[in-house]
Amino acid sequence: VRSSAVLLLGATLLSAGILRAAPAETETVIGLRQTLMPTKANADAWPDVRQSRMVALYVPEGAAVSPFLAPGSFTSTWEGYLNLPINDSFVFSVRGRGAVSIDLEGKRILSSEGPELDGVKSREMNLRKGPNPIRVVYRSPVSGHAGLKLYWWNPLQPREPVPPGAFTC
Repeated sequence: VRSSAVLLLGATLLSAGILRAAPAETETVIGLRQTLMPTKANADAWPDVRQSRMVALYVPEGAAVSPFLAPGSFTSTWEGYLNLPINDSFVFSVRGRGAVSIDLEGKRILSSEGPELDGVKSREMNLRKGPNPIRVVYRSPVSGHAGLKLYWWNPLQPREPVPPGAFTC
């Protein structure tokens, strides 16, 4: 009975505007927002928007990139932030097949029309501590398998895929 009275009093104070609910904190989500879009041939389909752990995908020839899109060529866009605990510098590279462009801090750091992406790399980039906006746009090839993976390295760190914990959206 006592807890019911407290709840009733709290509800009355909330409705009267005397007591206010605490504002919701902004939640940081690990990973990136990935948007999958069909190319013009399948332009009537809706995009598939999802959370992605990292910039990586592989689609065998003839398969669909998503259960919501028909098989065929597509565009995938990853957007979010690359978070660093300290100021650091990195070289970025990609492996895969297709076309790709990468913008970091609003500047184009890497671009290739492919179709083979192995060996494509950026110059060394100086990044600041904290969130660095990143946008990766990938276009699948017209035929054959589609694939992309983003890597980074510097003189003190060997080449490796950019880890999922480095991304937030």
